[in-house]
This record gives sequence, C-alpha cells and structure tokens, in this order.
Amino acid sequence: THLRLTLKDAEGHRLATAQVSLKPRQHLERNVAGLFPGIANGESWSIETEVRGGGAVLTYLTRIDASGDISYSLGHTR
Repeated sequence: THLRLTLKDAEGHRLATAQVSLKPRQHLERNVAGLFPGIANGESWSIETEVRGGGAVLTYLTRIDASGDISYSLGHTR
C-alpha cells in the first residue's frame, strides 16, 4: 500500500509531505520528526493520509504529554 502523508497546521496549511509504502498488514509507528525531517516542534497539527494505491489502512495518533500521559485518537475519513 502506498501512502502520501501531509502535515498540516491548525489552519489547514500544508507544512510538508512524505511518501510511505507498507507491506500487507504492516504496522508503522513514527514520530512526526521522523516522518517530516527538518520540521520544528509545533502544536495543533494534523496529518492527512491519502491512500495512493493498494489496500485500506487504519490510522491513529498517539500523543504523550509532558507529564507522560498517553492519549490516542483514531483517524477518520472525510
């Protein structure tokens, strides 16, 4: 499966894009800096995932705050 990931700011402006290829049933976990090198830290970002070829994907975001608390947000379709 071939994906295009787009990092957007709170207003929806595109900050960066990345191409990712996955094997069937492959799990991919990366931090934002690993997917988009050279991007500084920011808040209220979103990542849009576009399937460019292959099968369906399940997406989620994991956030770890300064106190170490972990929260998960499932991806959704538009």
